[in-house]
Amino acid sequence: MTTKSGPTAPVPKDPQPAVDRIDSLARRILIGDILLPKFQREFVWERGQVLDLLDSVARNFPIGSVLLWQSRQELRSENNIAGLEISLPKPDYPVNYLLDGQQRLSVICGALHWAGADSFSLWNIAYDLRTKAFLHLQTTDDPPVHQIRMNKLSDPSTFYKQVSIIETLALDDKEELKANADHLFNRFKDYMIAVVTLGDMSIDDVAPIFERINSTGTPLTIVDLMRAATWSSDFDLIDSIDEIRDVLSDKNFGGVDRKVILRNLSAAAGGGFSADSIDDLRKHDADALKKASKKT
Repeated sequence: MTTKSGPTAPVPKDPQPAVDRIDSLARRILIGDILLPKFQREFVWERGQVLDLLDSVARNFPIGSVLLWQSRQELRSENNIAGLEISLPKPDYPVNYLLDGQQRLSVICGALHWAGADSFSLWNIAYDLRTKAFLHLQTTDDPPVHQIRMNKLSDPSTFYKQVSIIETLALDDKEELKANADHLFNRFKDYMIAVVTLGDMSIDDVAPIFERINSTGTPLTIVDLMRAATWSSDFDLIDSIDEIRDVLSDKNFGGVDRKVILRNLSAAAGGGFSADSIDDLRKHDADALKKASKKT
């Protein structure tokens, strides 16, 4: 029996379950300890979903688990999350790639670490200590004393300096406001989330796992799935589709849906428009996919 030459594929290890604090996971992303692989979906949550997630954390409701892939493979990674720059350390493999949890951890990163430049930012969020509700602000000016911006939670001294102002005011409910502030701070510092880490395995083994993930309530589209199935360091399906859309935009056809372009790319690769033909794109290597993209 003959075998293919080249490096031996890693033997998949059993998933490793653990728990971690949610603010710790956010910091691990920002310092580059957890990387966002390029085949991840872009952030798609609406404002209401953002506030609902924060409310779930404040109420200690479960928000699902996070899935990491510890791998020695060097994959292209995003350099920002929620508009925040990610520090990418020097390659030191294996590394932790985030497979599931991007939308949720984007909310935590954005809300707790927002820089405060755009008053209409998705991350300009405050917590009302009286109503115990989260809300989006539309100004960079300081809100009323009973409303605390979420980005102050990332620095305990800044947070409690803000809370201390309440003590100086003649408010009938100051003790309740301070208690609610303590509860908010402790909840976001102590909230634990389940983390499952997949051992080192090939991207071919990881792709079908990624395809089955839909824990956020935002369905993966066929474009997202095929991006995961065809992704390599030499080819990114969505980047290629968006390059085609840029060309179409110059010709006043910029509104063509990504799915339509995907079907055409499938045909250009020698297949057709059907789901089966699109699925066959996973059988092509990066060079063949780039040629089909250029042909499209």
